[in-house]
Amino acid sequence: MYVKIIFNGLLIFLLFAVQVAFIPILPGWLSNLNLALVVLVYLLVSGKFVLTMSWAIALGFLFDTLSFVFFGLHLLSIILAVLATNFLLKNFFTNRSLYSFAVLTTFMTLAYNALLLFGGFINGLLKQQGSIELTKYYWAGITEQLFLNLIITVILFYFLNYLSGRFKPVFLPRRHQEF
Repeated sequence: MYVKIIFNGLLIFLLFAVQVAFIPILPGWLSNLNLALVVLVYLLVSGKFVLTMSWAIALGFLFDTLSFVFFGLHLLSIILAVLATNFLLKNFFTNRSLYSFAVLTTFMTLAYNALLLFGGFINGLLKQQGSIELTKYYWAGITEQLFLNLIITVILFYFLNYLSGRFKPVFLPRRHQEF
């Protein structure tokens, strides 16, 4: 049990280190990748909700240590995004197809960024600094992050499908219909 906790802690810290130290120095728009969200979606779809929530709590805490907004915003945003994505997964998706992964990754990315934006807006109101200005650069960054997250999702999907065969590359199986 302790070995599993230590192993997960090391993986969480490695993911955090890659997210904050390696990804931001990638050239151009590649620096917008949010690998943490993609990993959380894969953990969630694998059916390990408790493990996903522990990863989300640890990653949110670690992201908050480097943030300039109020402490807990990343933690709250990532937990709420995981809970909303889990609700979507449990109530609307019945299989582990590429399309399910793509929709869940899209939802997680948009929910996380919307929660961060809302938290930043509340932070600005509490500090009486006015409102947040949403420029075309903000929307371009969100679009690039979504696009990159989807590319990594597809790559990881086919890689993990090759290794385990647990996932289905299509949404619905084809049936021969007789007329």
